[in-house]
Amino acid sequence: VGVLIVAVINNGMVVIGLPDFLQAAVLGLLVIIAVILSTDRRAVAFVK
Repeated sequence: VGVLIVAVINNGMVVIGLPDFLQAAVLGLLVIIAVILSTDRRAVAFVK
């Protein structure tokens, strides 16, 4: 399902004519956001 979402977003950016470097930046940001949202923040212990 995730690959399909990324492919649709990528195809949409190609259709609107976004430059390649911006496409890579948007997809990278999308991956970073997905990792942040999927991280269980309660299980991460911060040393103070």
